[in-house]
Amino acid sequence: MNANNLRSRLAEGRLVIGMMCQSGAPSLVEIMGLSGFDFVIIDMEHGDLDAFAVVHLVRAAETVGMVPFIRVLENSPTLIMKALGTGAQGVVVPHVNTREQAERAVAAARFAPEGTRGVCPATRAAGYSRAGWDSYHRRANQELMVIPIVEEPEGLQNLEAILTVPGIALFIFGPGDLSQLLGVPLQGFENPIMMRELDRAIEITHRVGAKIMITPQPYLTAEYVRKLVDRGVDCAFFSTDHGVFYQACAGLASIKDA
Repeated sequence: MNANNLRSRLAEGRLVIGMMCQSGAPSLVEIMGLSGFDFVIIDMEHGDLDAFAVVHLVRAAETVGMVPFIRVLENSPTLIMKALGTGAQGVVVPHVNTREQAERAVAAARFAPEGTRGVCPATRAAGYSRAGWDSYHRRANQELMVIPIVEEPEGLQNLEAILTVPGIALFIFGPGDLSQLLGVPLQGFENPIMMRELDRAIEITHRVGAKIMITPQPYLTAEYVRKLVDRGVDCAFFSTDHGVFYQACAGLASIKDA
C-alpha cells in the first residue's frame, strides 16, 4: 500500500490540485502526474469505466507519484469495498446529505472494529497477500480517505454534522447539482447565490478543522482557482480529462474563425 501524502500536504496548508478521469486512458493519468497534479479522481459515477479499466488507472497514477481516488456510483458498501480493493487511496462518495450517510460511507471504508469493510488479503490493495494482513489493516484504517460530495441544499444544511464524523477530513463542494437545485444551473461561483453558499461552507469547514475542495466549473483556469483559494478553498480539481481536452481542441480549432 503506497503512502497517502495528500493528508500531509493539506495539513501543511499547501494547495493541492487534481483532475477527474473519465476517458479511461492511463496515458492521460500519467500526463496529469507529470504535469504536477497531486491527485486524480477516477470517475465511476458519470464515466463509462468498469473495474478492469479502473485498476490500470490506479497503476498509472502510482507510477507518477499521484494519489488515486475513485468516485463511486453511490454510497454503497459493496461499491466502496471494490473501489478500495484496487489500491486507490480513498473514495469520493456522491450525494451525502446527512451525518448518517457520512457514517455509512466511513464504515464501509474501514475494517473492524472501526467499520464493516469485507476482508480479503488477496486484493491488489493488500499486495495480493504479500504485505501481511495486520500491517495492511492498520495502514488502511489510518490512511484511506473518505471524501463526501455535498451537492444538495440538504447536505449544506447538515454540513457541520457531516464534517464532524470521525474519518472525514475533506469534502467536495459540488457546484453542478447544487446550482441546478438553486435555480442557477452551471452558472459557477460568479453567481451571488452560489458564492453565498460557498462562503458559508468555507466558514463551517474551517471552524471545525476540515478542508474544502471545489471544481471551478465552468471556468477551468488557474486564475479562477486562485481567486477561490484566496477566498478560503483548500483544494481543487479541474473538471475532467474530457472537458480539458475539449477546451484545448476548441482553442486550437478557433484558428478557422480568425
